[in-house]
Amino acid sequence: MIGSRIGVGLASEIVDAILNPPPSVPGLYRTLGAYGSGEGSMSIIGVDDFREDHRLAFDRWLEAQHAETVFESGVVVVGEQPLATKPVLVAVTPADFVFVDEGGAGDGEMPELGRFARSSVKTVDVTDLHDQHVPEPAAESIDEPDALSKVVVGWQAEGGQPDRDEFAFRSAWAAWEAAHRFRRFAQPPLLG
Repeated sequence: MIGSRIGVGLASEIVDAILNPPPSVPGLYRTLGAYGSGEGSMSIIGVDDFREDHRLAFDRWLEAQHAETVFESGVVVVGEQPLATKPVLVAVTPADFVFVDEGGAGDGEMPELGRFARSSVKTVDVTDLHDQHVPEPAAESIDEPDALSKVVVGWQAEGGQPDRDEFAFRSAWAAWEAAHRFRRFAQPPLLG
């Protein structure tokens, strides 16, 4: 399991973390689909250098992993008290979905939050915080969403036990984009 389950009780903390990212990772939190699109403007000195160093380290890490692609996977809840959220990127390697902290470690390393085999994915759905299915929107909305959506990936652990991971998004559209990628890169691909 990558992070804690995302439920109704965590909604306000997740929304707060999304809207008020910690200053330790300047600007990077905004780049995820969970936070909306666009880079915006930054007035913090050194942010561009940080991003470039981070980008280069991430490119080297992806190459070493033989990643086919990488996509945004929303936000996970890490820990319980104090509650922490992390924006997550998914690197699709030949055998695994590898989840990394988008913020990096600051030392050129990419903190791996977890991984599971592409062949172990059994289900992918988009739900609300009450675990009710969220229909795929016909178009992306420019209005702020009323509620969080989450991508729920069901997979089978090595011992045959079912497991699941959940990734929060502020937009059902962005959640569905990630869900489609999980389905497309599962082995075999999941239809639907």
